[in-house]
Amino acid sequence: MRAYSKPLDLRGVLIENTILDDWRVSKGWSLEKLSQKLGITLVTVKRWCRGQTVPSLQLAFWIEYATKGGVPVVSWMSTRLAKSEFEHYLRESKGENGSEEAKATVP
Repeated sequence: MRAYSKPLDLRGVLIENTILDDWRVSKGWSLEKLSQKLGITLVTVKRWCRGQTVPSLQLAFWIEYATKGGVPVVSWMSTRLAKSEFEHYLRESKGENGSEEAKATVP
């Protein structure tokens, strides 16, 4: 009998399942069903579930909405990539002088 081994990335670091994958399993959904429900390609969903990549901030909000809060935006914030994107989003939403008030856009 072959021993079960957890997936490793190219550097040999253990790839942990994400809260998205845990949520999917708890609902009894296949990766294909999750992909269809989110409207995202299967390859991308697999990468998220394996922790290989993270969704953009906009998609993280969509995932939170689609899972009815089961996979909150903050669950993606443990990765450096998500944190840097969130910080970029906050910088972009501030006014020119750094105030908390968002810039008004004129069409």
